[in-house]
Amino acid sequence: MYYKCAEDNEWQPSLEDIESKITGRTKAIVVINPNNPTGATYSVETLKRIAELAAQHNIALISDEIYDGLVLEGEHVSAARVAPEDATIIGLNGFSKNFLMTGWRLGYMYVKGDEKVKEAICKTARSRLGVCTPIQRAAIAALGGPLTHLEKFKRELVKRRDLMSKLLAESGFFSLVKPKAAFYVFPRLNFRGPWRSEKEMVKELLVEEKVYVVHGSGFGPGGEWHVRLVFLPPPDVIEEGVGRIVRFLERHVSR
Repeated sequence: MYYKCAEDNEWQPSLEDIESKITGRTKAIVVINPNNPTGATYSVETLKRIAELAAQHNIALISDEIYDGLVLEGEHVSAARVAPEDATIIGLNGFSKNFLMTGWRLGYMYVKGDEKVKEAICKTARSRLGVCTPIQRAAIAALGGPLTHLEKFKRELVKRRDLMSKLLAESGFFSLVKPKAAFYVFPRLNFRGPWRSEKEMVKELLVEEKVYVVHGSGFGPGGEWHVRLVFLPPPDVIEEGVGRIVRFLERHVSR
């Protein structure tokens, strides 16, 4: 079940909506912080309140923190850091983003709180999951090594984020909340054009301009008429890509 994240509040989760959807059948609350696709980072107060809700209803809080090393403004706050003592937090992370170990299919988790939950997860992992020894050794080295590469990486990401955000906003076709983490922008289309959904628009864009963006409705309710773009490419590629998107929209949309 989805809960609302308010675009007009920098995509922060709606605490009221989360609480209204908790029932006797609810097993956990999931947060993705920093967030994909919005690039939002959740405030200390928001995370603390969600953790309190989880503890109050005796359910786990599952916190996906895969982009914790790619916060471009402010600092990452882990759910475990602000949760009350009686909360059960299951944190998820990996190596593909912070350490560029894509394709290695390696991740890890932490558990704070209920020892029975930790025991059950470990039992499942032992019986069903396994990573070859060399990759495990590489992961240990990565976690124990310096993270100096991230600072240079983030400085470059900020430049590319600002460039893409500027180009999209200046086009007049999009409105967006500037992301504070990760490497995505999630702008809203200001004009609907001839399409019944943004998914139709994305398909035509790919065919006509050979530019692929992800349709926002694929991420759930609230994503309609948004698209997700990645600002990892070099500046000249970003300029070319956004230029093609604008050219496409100018052909199809009357303003």
